[in-house]
Amino acid sequence: MPIIDFIVSHYVLMILLLLATIVNFIWLYLNRKDLKMNLLILILFSLFHTLIGVLFVVLFAFAESGFDLDSFGNLSLYGGVFLMPIVYLGYALIRNVPIGRAFDIFTISLIETLFFARINCFFGGCCEGIFLSWLNFNFPSRELELLFYLIFVILFADKIFKSKSNGKVYPIYLIAYGIFRFFIELLRRSESNSIFHLGHIWSIVSLLLGLALIFLMHFGEKKHEKKNKSIF
Repeated sequence: MPIIDFIVSHYVLMILLLLATIVNFIWLYLNRKDLKMNLLILILFSLFHTLIGVLFVVLFAFAESGFDLDSFGNLSLYGGVFLMPIVYLGYALIRNVPIGRAFDIFTISLIETLFFARINCFFGGCCEGIFLSWLNFNFPSRELELLFYLIFVILFADKIFKSKSNGKVYPIYLIAYGIFRFFIELLRRSESNSIFHLGHIWSIVSLLLGLALIFLMHFGEKKHEKKNKSIF
């Protein structure tokens, strides 16, 4: 069975995702009141978040390959970046949680899951930086991406926890990650002979989507302010 084969062949990833689930559980537990999560929902959602996240990154990579069965099991982190918000929006609507607040909190969940998934690249031997002959070592693309995640979490986690974020953490992440990945892709090994490849396209999509969300949110805020002024 493909699913069983995937689990067996990716046992290191399974261990890393277990760690991601535990870390995510702790983060969501700290924010459980804002998310309206009791202990049962917290446990179930933490498990579901990891499982659906794996499904999204696998299916996204599968689609990128043109649905080549030989590529099944490959991972594309942009699958999580673009598709997990569907889960977050659904949760916010079902549990009647403010969408901006839910996305702020869940963006950290997304990042820490991607963090552990990227660690798996060291064991899988993928996503390695190109060899820099003049320095005699490979460009640390994976290490820099892990550092990017850590810096982002350090900058925003405390603000989110203290409810000092403004509902724009996810689009800010899309913008920052899109720019970061675009340049990192230039120094990452690729099967393509071209300088620019699919990773660059998704990076541009991420940047544009983040900018679009920021614009829509700003437009919505201005419209809300104008409505309030008209009332008074």
